[in-house]
Amino acid sequence: MRAWIGLVSVSLACLGVGALAGYAFAQNSERFGRLGKLADAVEGDFLESGSAMAAPPHATTMREGECEAFVGAEPFDRDEIVDGSFILNIDGEQALFSLVACSAGYMPSYYPYLSNEVHGEAIKPFPIPMIPRDLVMAADGRWEEQAANAMLALANTAGVYYRTDPRQFEAAMSLAGRKLQSVDPEVAKAFAGLYGVAAAFGRIGLGEACC
Repeated sequence: MRAWIGLVSVSLACLGVGALAGYAFAQNSERFGRLGKLADAVEGDFLESGSAMAAPPHATTMREGECEAFVGAEPFDRDEIVDGSFILNIDGEQALFSLVACSAGYMPSYYPYLSNEVHGEAIKPFPIPMIPRDLVMAADGRWEEQAANAMLALANTAGVYYRTDPRQFEAAMSLAGRKLQSVDPEVAKAFAGLYGVAAAFGRIGLGEACC
C-alpha cells in the first residue's frame, strides 16, 4: 500500500496536478457531431439496437427501466442506434461530457468524463463495450474473469502508448489531468496514479527500472 501511495505521489508531481487549477480550455462555439457504436463486451459483435445520450461531465444518473437517465442535468443530445451507429451533437465548448449507453439485454454503460475537443472524431472508447445482463446474473465467475481481462487490457494499452513515446505520453496524461482538474480535483488526483501503471507496463522488456 505504501508503495502505491508513493507511486501516486510521484505521478502527481510528474504531471503537475497541484498546479492545474488555473488551466483554461479554448472555447469553441462549433457543435461537434460525435459518432459512436455499441458492442458486446464478451463477443465483440456490434449491437444493432440501443440508445445513447450525453450530458455535462459527472452528471448524476438513476435507473429508468433497463436503462439509466440523467438527474438534474438536461442532456446535450440523445440518439437511437441506426445501422449500428449513433451520433451525438455536443457544443465544442464542452471539453468533457458524460455519456449513458443502453441496449436491451445489457447493463447500462455510464462514462462520467469523455473528451470532446476534436470535430468528427469517434467517441472513445470505440466501440463502447456493453456487459450482457446474463453474464452479471450468472454468478459463476465469468463476470470476474471478464472484468479482470478488461483491466489488464486497459493497462497494456496504456503501456503501449507510453512505450511509443514516454515524453508525449506524459504530456497527454497532463492534458487529461488538466481537463479533469477543471471539473473534479479529487478524480484528477486519482487519475494521476495511472501514469505509474502505464510506465510499469510500458517499460517491461526495455531493460529499464520501473517507475
